[in-house]
Amino acid sequence: LGLYTSMLELRPDSHAVHTNLGLTYFRLDRMAEAREHTALALDIDPEYELAQAVLALINQELSESAQSGRN
Repeated sequence: LGLYTSMLELRPDSHAVHTNLGLTYFRLDRMAEAREHTALALDIDPEYELAQAVLALINQELSESAQSGRN
């Protein structure tokens, strides 16, 4: 997380850095931040397939969490 946060300071317009941050936050179960960074990646490059896949993964996890009553 620290590495990607530092990279973001150097490259705030990098869709790859935002996607990696999104995936890192996802793995840390910090879904709001995961979604935020992944959405920013797609704002920068709407065709970036990895960000699309990560966002689908986040949305699936949030949907499953909502169905099971988890937050």
